Amino acid sequence: MTQTLENSLNLVEEEQHFYRPGVSWEKFQAIQKAFENVPGVRLFYCEGVLEIVTISKPHEAISSLMAALLTKHFEIEEIEFFPSGSYSQIVPGIVELIIVNCCQN
Repeated sequence: MTQTLENSLNLVEEEQHFYRPGVSWEKFQAIQKAFENVPGVRLFYCEGVLEIVTISKPHEAISSLMAALLTKHFEIEEIEFFPSGSYSQIVPGIVELIIVNCCQN
């Protein structure tokens, strides 16, 4: 049996969101550490609310398609840009979000 990258990521067909209010920053960091090696799951935290999101196949397909379309548009319009992927925006104790961004210079 051949295992594809898609199968090894365990992406689900439909994105799921789980919200939990009343989570301390310290507890969020502990939960985040427990999910470090779990593919296909992202954690977000904002002012005591934990959000756990499973990343779906359609999400990844749309994300890749949008990146390709934006890249082509910028090239055609001769707009200078750099694809930055995603990064975390962190304000300790208050918020941690992953920002997906395509920045224009």
